[in-house]
Amino acid sequence: MRVSSPYVLPFLRAERRMQRARLCDHCGAVAVSQCVRCKAAFYCRRKCQKFHWSRGGHKLKCAA
Repeated sequence: MRVSSPYVLPFLRAERRMQRARLCDHCGAVAVSQCVRCKAAFYCRRKCQKFHWSRGGHKLKCAA
């Protein structure tokens, strides 16, 4: 992609970084781990993972 203005490039890079960032499926914070079984759910901490598994419905949706 060709960028005509040098001021646009930093915004494009930031947008690309945000697309790669995974967010916690429970609270929306930046995730640091994922479900080991299905690898489709992401979590920022153990507390969110436990809640999402038991009461958030991931136990029923986990495809493993």
